[in-house]
Amino acid sequence: MIDLHLHTKNFSHDSENDPERVVKIMEKKGFKTIAFTDHIEFNPKDPAYGDFDYEKVKELVEDLRKKTGMKLLLGGEIGYEPQLEETIRNYLKDKDFDFTIGSIHAVGDYFISEWVRKQEREGGSFREYFEILLKLVKSGLFDVVGHFDYYKKHMEKDPVEVFEENRDIVVEVLEEVIKQGMVLEVNTSGLRQPPGEPYPSGEILELYKELGGRYVTLGSDAHRECHLGYGIEEGLRLINSLGLSLWIP
Repeated sequence: MIDLHLHTKNFSHDSENDPERVVKIMEKKGFKTIAFTDHIEFNPKDPAYGDFDYEKVKELVEDLRKKTGMKLLLGGEIGYEPQLEETIRNYLKDKDFDFTIGSIHAVGDYFISEWVRKQEREGGSFREYFEILLKLVKSGLFDVVGHFDYYKKHMEKDPVEVFEENRDIVVEVLEEVIKQGMVLEVNTSGLRQPPGEPYPSGEILELYKELGGRYVTLGSDAHRECHLGYGIEEGLRLINSLGLSLWIP
């Protein structure tokens, strides 16, 4: 089994996971490959801004690799905002990550939770989210698209309606993912959160396959010990049922 989205308390402000315990627990659970993907944020307003120290993370991963038989990967989850694109590009130039996840955590001046509530309160469109997602993919900065439809974590409206209302641009984003040689993340944290399904939904994954997509990653997005590996088996069953393949760096 694999889990390619794990956070640690050392470098993600919102995580309680001790990295050494993560390795021991995941090894005991029978995982063969895991990845630390702590938050890398360049928006000074983000609570995670300044948490990540590349050299210290790299040193930690190299040390823990000597203590485990698992494959331990060095990843990073980078919050994408269009105005930060060049900052991110310059940052990544001299970094040696095994892979990077590009995720949307903010839209315009609002963090995603605030933005979703605002759109629902004011009857606004969700299209801006997908427009930013398209820019994220076209930037060519990342290997993986993180939690594709993350907005549904915070919404009361039926997320299927949002998908159908924006199907045209969802198709455009997915086609660009394939063109760029990127992969989608099947993020199982949605199974323990209000959506009750992974990010992205099975409908989006099915559309991705129909358009020619082949590869996905799989991660629990765990910030606490009780969430380590949560939903991975269910996520794997979904991936297999759709005929998609796991991508491991």
